[in-house]
Amino acid sequence: MSVKYRKVKNNRKGSATRGKIYGKAVVDGVIRTKEIAEKIGKRCTLTEPDIIAVINALETEIAYALADGKRVILDGFGSFKVGISTSPADTPKKFTIANIKGFHVVFAPAIEMYMNKRIKSMLRGVKVEEMTEYNGLDDGSDGGGTNAGGNAGGSSGSSTGGTTGDKNPGSTGSGSDGGGKDTGSGGDSTDVVI
Repeated sequence: MSVKYRKVKNNRKGSATRGKIYGKAVVDGVIRTKEIAEKIGKRCTLTEPDIIAVINALETEIAYALADGKRVILDGFGSFKVGISTSPADTPKKFTIANIKGFHVVFAPAIEMYMNKRIKSMLRGVKVEEMTEYNGLDDGSDGGGTNAGGNAGGSSGSSTGGTTGDKNPGSTGSGSDGGGKDTGSGGDSTDVVI
């Protein structure tokens, strides 16, 4: 069991690390509520429908607390809070509710000490290996290139010391989203898979 990665080349114009090779984590499937409930059911005496009901109730309670402006902390798991996106104003007096453009949920995983390092609890013991089923160089010239843009404002959360933004354009922020945005899109992708 491990997280897979593939190698990508930074081809961003103006980047100080243009031409350098980085690793990018690859999602290897999806697990949904029903499957999680089945797995939890094998570890305890609750039935799958009971577990799904608890998960749904947890989601509802988190949503109510966030709507009330609270930070929600699930001990050993992490915390949730509401973040806002705004447009700027020239002065504090000119900043009004009209400047608020949207909301997002900020998740910060729980932190613990593991082998004398601060790590995110959910990443304890995570191992990585190179993805073996990709071939050649995809330069993105046909508009269908791989978007290896990274997370400009997020944190990598990796226990292997990953960084963010331009220093490691292949990182794929996990953990707190920090309000970051994916820096590539569609045919404009400038990182290439090698």
